[in-house]
Amino acid sequence: MITTTLRLTGFSTETSRQTPALRAPLALGLFALLVVLKLAPALTPLVYLGLALQAWRGPKETIQALTLLFVVLNLNPGLFGAHGQGASLRWLVLMSALGRTVWDGVLGGKPWPARILQPLLLFAGAGVVLALVGSRLPTISVFKLAAFTMGAVAILTSFYRTTELTEYWMAWFTTCFLTILVVSLPLYLFPAGFFSNGRGFQGVLAHPQLFGPVAAPLTAWLIARALFEGERSPVVLVGIALGLMAVFTSQARTGALMIAGSLLAVAAFTLFRGQLHRARPTRRGMPALGLILALVVCVASVARGDALLDRAMTFVQKRVETGASASIDIRAMMIERQLENFWSSPLTGIGFGLPSNATDWARISTGFLGLPTGFTAEKGFMPSSVLEETGLIGAILLVFVLLALAGPIYRHGSPPLQALFLAALLANAGEMIFFSFGGAGLYYWLMYGWCYANARRPGDTRFTGCDEYPGYASLTRATG
Repeated sequence: MITTTLRLTGFSTETSRQTPALRAPLALGLFALLVVLKLAPALTPLVYLGLALQAWRGPKETIQALTLLFVVLNLNPGLFGAHGQGASLRWLVLMSALGRTVWDGVLGGKPWPARILQPLLLFAGAGVVLALVGSRLPTISVFKLAAFTMGAVAILTSFYRTTELTEYWMAWFTTCFLTILVVSLPLYLFPAGFFSNGRGFQGVLAHPQLFGPVAAPLTAWLIARALFEGERSPVVLVGIALGLMAVFTSQARTGALMIAGSLLAVAAFTLFRGQLHRARPTRRGMPALGLILALVVCVASVARGDALLDRAMTFVQKRVETGASASIDIRAMMIERQLENFWSSPLTGIGFGLPSNATDWARISTGFLGLPTGFTAEKGFMPSSVLEETGLIGAILLVFVLLALAGPIYRHGSPPLQALFLAALLANAGEMIFFSFGGAGLYYWLMYGWCYANARRPGDTRFTGCDEYPGYASLTRATG
């Protein structure tokens, strides 16, 4: 009966009836991994090898390995040192993940999420052609497209093939999320927690502008569960408190935008579809959320009472010395430069993944054959960045990818699932990390894949092979 009701409302099977749970073995394992990387950094190559072997075991293990790959790639250099070989060894994990995905599909007969893979592969193929035709450094464009395509295909397909593990993935990401935040808490009292700039808190992650935005999507998801579905379990309330604290102390305004923007958009969606009464927003959750906000303020004041007001003003104004207007001016200059590059090559763009400014070309890295293979840069606003790199052709094809990705989530996703997806997507408003599988982009694509797989209703024949897959077959039988 429960599942039948869900089908009538049009929401996915991911609802507050499945309360987020914590998995103690996972939390201890993740903590042990951090301890090993801290005490024995020489073992880092073996960690990557282990993740590659884990990814080869199957679709469930692929998601696990890619989640841990994100953590290992983005650790605080003040605690764990430089990445070393990590930038190159991540390819081993990505290739293993894609290899197992293709193996299962071609030789094992496992289904493919054709509706999303078709536009995705069309964009990637067109990107390679555009790189060969118009890119100033085609090798960088091709390598970056390869990393993006391998990771996205492996993630989307692996989630698609594990749709029966809805509760498991909820527990997996909730546990990883809370473990990272809890382990980071003690660092608030030490300089290592502010290693990158001395102001924003970064915990065990590489930068404050990573720590806050990484916490934002799952924080928005938990808040949506409390507001729209009346969920008040200890895991949800503690997760909200820690997530809001992470966003606030990191001084990452993008993280605040992700949470607020996603929740406002979900409220508008539910009103527009006339389903706000089904989402059951309730005032019961408001006292709990008020208590959470008070807890955040109290903990922050106890930890650094003298700096609380200063940190609040810093979060809003980004400090007088940097200045909000100066930040806006810098971003405006970046967008203006990107549009100038776009108009110089309006159809093909300057090349996928290439820097906007010629002075940044000195930071291009080379591979073992001496070929340019990578470049790390803050590209800023996603629309102008996509136009600059791929031109009108690539931008139009990317729109179809986004529509294929977001459509099922909008039509069939529950409000918390929609909030999670939109928060992850809004991360690209501050900096385009959509294609960055060596950084935060890997994490956000894990969120996209999780949302996409959970937003499909049982028996939905728009997706190749879904009725034949065991997880969907059991759900369909349950609905009668």
